Amino acid sequence: MIIPDLALKGFDSKFPSALRQTRPDALGYAREMRSHVRCALKSRQVFDFSLRHIERVLSNMFSALGVPYSAAGNGTYPIPYRLDVLNPDTDLERLTAGLKRNPTGGICLYRVPGSGKTAYAHYPANEIDRPLLVKRGSDLMSKYVGETEKNLAAMFREAEADNALLLLDEADGCLRDCTGAHRRREVTQVNEFLVQMEAHQWLFIASTNLMDTLDAASLRRFDLKIRFDYMRPEQAWLLFEQVMQERGFPEESLASSFRRQLGCITSLTPDDFATALRRERILGDTFNPDGLLAVLESECAVKPEARHRSIGFSAVL
Repeated sequence: MIIPDLALKGFDSKFPSALRQTRPDALGYAREMRSHVRCALKSRQVFDFSLRHIERVLSNMFSALGVPYSAAGNGTYPIPYRLDVLNPDTDLERLTAGLKRNPTGGICLYRVPGSGKTAYAHYPANEIDRPLLVKRGSDLMSKYVGETEKNLAAMFREAEADNALLLLDEADGCLRDCTGAHRRREVTQVNEFLVQMEAHQWLFIASTNLMDTLDAASLRRFDLKIRFDYMRPEQAWLLFEQVMQERGFPEESLASSFRRQLGCITSLTPDDFATALRRERILGDTFNPDGLLAVLESECAVKPEARHRSIGFSAVL
């Protein structure tokens, strides 16, 4: 791979030490490096595959800082990614340690939207120090006969060429159950996926909110199927404390009543907190505990689970 000297100036020597410094300093340096690399690539007209590789490396570094790469340039600050506030049915620390030793196989992450499934793929990529290639099911689908199969094959080839881990987000878009399928193309798409997955040598992660719609034969190819559920009350409290302490509310100032109220919200995810902070930023407010609780309650109230509960309760009345 040909990478301009200017693009790599200080890249290896400075960034690891920056990550060990405070988060704002590291983030500032990362932004500077990203701008530096992009300008260098543009001026030197480097091949596209070099640009993709560098962008993925930077993406993983931003993820380690808790900031999505797409958002890092405009000053957005989502909540840093924390394994201790996720609620999967598998020990992710143990899984990550195993992937560091042997980054191969297939993993399917499923169930609750916003529960940290997709973001988890960035975590082992950063720990293993490998680029992460991210594709969405909708990116691969085509109305033309044979094009979806070509896109699937190209996705795996690209990951192999870049020595990258592969994440297929919204996998249900191209891996729907083809039992009783009326169109031959639905069957050939799944068959192409199975062939490519069998031959793939690195880690492949698929993420879906619609597990029940996935093809059974495809699911059998995944070594692990990990269910991500809503946060437990103690996990939600950890994030609540973090957000409030960042806004000048010390732990001892947070009354137990806040914890009880938070515990009554049964369908919270880390993404609900991130949504609340984006709302805070847009409106120019600074949350107090009551304000954050109100936003979290409103976010959960519009989820399908809450609407179904409301309908059932009304029927009983």
